[in-house]
Amino acid sequence: MRPETPGIITQALQYPICTSRIIEAILRNPRSTPDIIKPGLRTQLPRRLFRALVVSPISSSKKPTSRKLQRTHSCDPLPFLQYVYSHPDIPNPYSDSWDGYPLIRAVGAEHTELVRFLLDNGASPAWKGGLAVKVAIKRKNIKLVRMLIEPDGSTAPTKDEVQPLCAEENTKLLGKRRREPECQKEGRRKVKRRKMEDRIVVDQEMLNVAVRCDARDIVDYFIKEKGCTPSIQTVLGVR
Repeated sequence: MRPETPGIITQALQYPICTSRIIEAILRNPRSTPDIIKPGLRTQLPRRLFRALVVSPISSSKKPTSRKLQRTHSCDPLPFLQYVYSHPDIPNPYSDSWDGYPLIRAVGAEHTELVRFLLDNGASPAWKGGLAVKVAIKRKNIKLVRMLIEPDGSTAPTKDEVQPLCAEENTKLLGKRRREPECQKEGRRKVKRRKMEDRIVVDQEMLNVAVRCDARDIVDYFIKEKGCTPSIQTVLGVR
């Protein structure tokens, strides 16, 4: 959902000349006050902030690649966005502006810090059929895929993927562990943790994209952790 009537800050942000100093000048102007305090007003993020991001090329290699892109302060929108979101007088910045364009673009550039910032501020990876997730899959970036799907943005594997300790290490660990008194064991109650829903549900289309890209770690993640059952066509690798 987009703001029906663009506010003065939304309009100002469309222009490259708009900096933090320009915004401060606008906010000091008494004529801006009625527009800023409108109930339900949201500030839409301009596309121009994210067009400058360098989108990494999709690798044709079957092995996951690790790329570190150099970003200059002038083309990185994160510092300016942090200013916009933290300013008390700027009305509710809208992270899903332009149907999720900011998040999709940040994922394409593999800008991990920006992706996390947008997710923490309410961005959804579900726009355009989960395009942000599919872009991360095509880049074979398992960390970004996890960040987009997991409710807490975790990029670490679950307990099932953690390698078990060898017998010697396990013995040392158990030897250091203190024995719990029986009275504490009896009085302790088991409390089930409430499972949070994923940001987006993994579907067959995402799994098919991972299979076609030969992103095996992502395929394993979808099947083993997210319970996405592959179809016959997916198993055979048929497009």
